[in-house]
Amino acid sequence: MKRLALVLFIAGALTASFSHGTAIAGEADILINKLVEKGILSRAEANQLLIDMQKENVRQKEMIKEVATEVAKKEGKGKTIDLPKWVKNTKFKGDIRLRYQGQERDNSGKPHRSRGRFRLRAGIESKLSDQWKAGFGIASGGDDPRSTNETMDDTFESPDLRIDYAFAQYKPFKSLSVMGGKFKNPVWNTKDLLWDGDIRPEGLAAQFKYKVLPDLELFVTPAFYILEEFSSNTGDPNMWLVQPGINWTFSDHVYLKLAGTVYGLDNVKGNDFTSGGAGGAGTNSQASDGTYLYDYDALAGDIEIGFTKIPGPIPFVALFGQYVRSGADDVQDMDGYDDNVGWLAGIKFGSKKVKGFGQWQFKYNYRELERDAWPDFFPDSDFYNGETNAKGHEAEFKFGLAKFATIGLDYYKTEPIRYDSPGDPKQEEDVLQVDLVLKW
Repeated sequence: MKRLALVLFIAGALTASFSHGTAIAGEADILINKLVEKGILSRAEANQLLIDMQKENVRQKEMIKEVATEVAKKEGKGKTIDLPKWVKNTKFKGDIRLRYQGQERDNSGKPHRSRGRFRLRAGIESKLSDQWKAGFGIASGGDDPRSTNETMDDTFESPDLRIDYAFAQYKPFKSLSVMGGKFKNPVWNTKDLLWDGDIRPEGLAAQFKYKVLPDLELFVTPAFYILEEFSSNTGDPNMWLVQPGINWTFSDHVYLKLAGTVYGLDNVKGNDFTSGGAGGAGTNSQASDGTYLYDYDALAGDIEIGFTKIPGPIPFVALFGQYVRSGADDVQDMDGYDDNVGWLAGIKFGSKKVKGFGQWQFKYNYRELERDAWPDFFPDSDFYNGETNAKGHEAEFKFGLAKFATIGLDYYKTEPIRYDSPGDPKQEEDVLQVDLVLKW
C-alpha cells in the first residue's frame, strides 16, 4: 500500500509538472529513472507512468485550446458577449445632406441668391422592453421649426446643434402605441401641403392599427399638440386632431391608402406667430396689431393609389392628392370667394423606394393654398418661403448612388394666388435645389 500511494503521489506531481513544458518533462524522466534504480518503481510501472503522463498532457492541451477559442469569440469580435437586451435593441441612425440652392423672385427688389447649405441629423432609439421604447435626436439649424439647414456663411463659424426630437413610447399591445414628448409627426400625409417635413410636434399622440382582413388595415391617429405656453395667462394655443384611414392592398400590383383628418385649434386667434422663432410667414389674415384673426379649425383629406411590379423600365406608378378646408369661411377675397381652401395633386413613378445604385424616382405635384386655408407656420418652407396664398409646381428627381447615398434635384416654380391689387407686378419665384444625401 505504501508503494502504491507513493506511485500515485509521484504520478500526480509529475503530470502537473509535465503540463508546463518539455524542460520540466525532461526532469520528470530523470526522476522516474532514479525511482527505478532505487527499486521503488519497476521498469514496467515507469513506462506505464510515462505513457499516462503523455495522454494527460494531450488532454490538457485540448482543454486549453477550447477555452482560448471561447474567449476569442467573446472578446475578439464581440459576437457572443451577453449584452443587456435593451443595448441589443438600440439603433443609431442619421444622415448628412449637402445642398446647392439657387433662388430668385421676380419684382421683389432682391437679386438672385445662390447658397451652399448642409444638414446633419443623428438619433438613437432603444426598445427597452416589449412595451417601452425611447429615443432622441439632434439636428443642425436654428430655432425655425421648419428648417434644419445651415447656410455656409459667416467665415466658417461653428453652428450649433439642437434637440430634434425626444420621446417615450408605450405599446400596451400590438395594435396600439402611445407616445409623448417631441416626436416625428405621426399624421399621414401624401405630401407637404400642410406639414413641413422638418416639423417635430410636441405633446401626446397615439396610433391604432387593426387588420380587418389580411389585405385591409384600418388606422386611427389621435393627437394633442402644444403650440405655445404663456406664463401670464391660461389661454395657451394648442391643436388637437383625429385621423382615421384605411390601407388597402387589392393585390400584389395595386394599393390604396386613404385618410381624413379633423383639426381643432384653440387660442390661435388673438396671438402672434410671426416672431420668437414660431415660424409664421405672416400671410394669414391678421389684425392691425399683427395677431391672427382665426383659429383655423380644418378638415383635410389625403389619398394615394399605387401600381407596383409593373413589367418594363417603370415598375411603379402612383397618383396622390391632398385637400384642406379651414373654418375661416367668413373671409372673402376681392373676387367674393372664400379664401380658405387648399389642394394638391401629383404623380410619382420609377422605383417605389430609392435604396440602391441605379434606382430612381420622379415626382411632380401642383398645389394651391389660399390665404386662410391653413396656419402659415406649418406648410413646406421651400414652397414660396412657406407662405399661404401661394400656388405653383414642384418637380423632384432622385437617383441612387449606393445603398446609403442618393443625389436629387428639386425645382419649384411658384407665385401668389392673388395680389393685393390687380395691377401689382407678378412675383414668380424659382427655386432649384441639388442634394447629395448620405445615410447610416
